[in-house]
Amino acid sequence: MRVLNVNLFLILFFMGATFIACEDTADSIVDEVPEGTEWNANLLGTNTSISGEGEVISLDNEFAATVTIRAAEPDAVHPWHVHEGTCDNDMGIVGPPDSYPPLEVNENGEAEATVTILDWGLSEDLDYFINVHMAEEDLGTIVACGNLTPEITDDDDEDDDFGDDNDDEVF
Repeated sequence: MRVLNVNLFLILFFMGATFIACEDTADSIVDEVPEGTEWNANLLGTNTSISGEGEVISLDNEFAATVTIRAAEPDAVHPWHVHEGTCDNDMGIVGPPDSYPPLEVNENGEAEATVTILDWGLSEDLDYFINVHMAEEDLGTIVACGNLTPEITDDDDEDDDFGDDNDDEVF
């Protein structure tokens, strides 16, 4: 009977250690995500009624961007890009220009496109913006633009999905 108690103790001990190790690993993964890796933009029309939103998420040396526009001409096709700089100070397209799929406007005047650009990370130290062009044949006419603003995560946020509210519970 004593051997059974020792074995039961060892099993429970190692299960508890494994649970604690997994919990520490989850916390360290969350801590490794750098602050400011998500940028958001409100796109405003430039001499047009087009409006929309943009979101960019950057991790190390790649990023994904999504753009949504409204109030565009139905059936129009608008190229778009993420640029370094601001709407008033264009420093060039980030990544290969032909990697960005065009915004294909539906009959309701809405369009959405997403791209993932590999080998091009974004820096929190630089400014970025999203612009939408009139057409492939008219890249010089910008129909909407929005400066990307970094969304800084709060490491002290107690309202996350990792069960921090129940840290004292034993399973």
